[in-house]
Amino acid sequence: MKPEVSIITPYLNAEPFLLKLIENIQGQTFKNWELLLIDDDSSDKGASKVEHVASRDPRVKPLRSPIKREKITRIGPWFARNYGLKHAQADLIAFLDVDDLWHPQKLEFQVAMHQKQEIGVTYCNYFTFEHSTRNINGSRIFPPDVTYRNFLSHNPIPISCSMLHKTLVGNGFEATFLEDYCFWLGVVQRVNDKKIINLNKHFCYYGEHLKNRNKNKLNSLFHSYHAYRSAGFGVIESCLCCVRWLIYHSLRVLKGMFFRKFEEFRTIDDHLSQLYDL
Repeated sequence: MKPEVSIITPYLNAEPFLLKLIENIQGQTFKNWELLLIDDDSSDKGASKVEHVASRDPRVKPLRSPIKREKITRIGPWFARNYGLKHAQADLIAFLDVDDLWHPQKLEFQVAMHQKQEIGVTYCNYFTFEHSTRNINGSRIFPPDVTYRNFLSHNPIPISCSMLHKTLVGNGFEATFLEDYCFWLGVVQRVNDKKIINLNKHFCYYGEHLKNRNKNKLNSLFHSYHAYRSAGFGVIESCLCCVRWLIYHSLRVLKGMFFRKFEEFRTIDDHLSQLYDL
């Protein structure tokens, strides 16, 4: 039977996270999926663990990036994601980073939403949590819907929160530090009259740990400028977008300092047991 959703997860030396991620996907209430786990030239034993699980669950599909890249060219998972897209069989695509997790009803809610013809992309809110303790230490709530204008100041769709039709992915991801941002800049230009909708629930858990990629905002601003240029914006328009970027992130920092609220759920395990009516 053809899967309805292809989940694409690249990984590099991520052995501590792989079995937890697979177990998390196997616990989804929606069962007709395939999980494409793309080994991006790892040197640990993670790939062998994936193959062992795949021998018992054919929905888990181990892949390996065919090109061994030099260390200096490893600027992100763009190549492995594109390799996963080439092998995806489903009409709906979902991305999940190897150190993130999902609420068990995420796929169920998103697939139901995508049955409406006018929906092109869905996404959700997320909690941040510490992998070592599984304690929730923050959350992000995104607008109920987004348009092209929202992308001119920031990326309003975290990759692990999203689902979209395969026809919208275009050429996939570019070899750039902000590959997610560049990807969405392309998608939002192809989406035409279809809607980009928030499920308005915290269905994703963004994992924080010592090996997270660099979060330096000055570097992000620099790479954002190049993302706008790659999307076809002129120099002046790209600079204006960077000004919007600075304003948005400055306001976000101030809001976090003065309006931080305590969450109802202390750990992701508390929230995982919370079930929602469709």
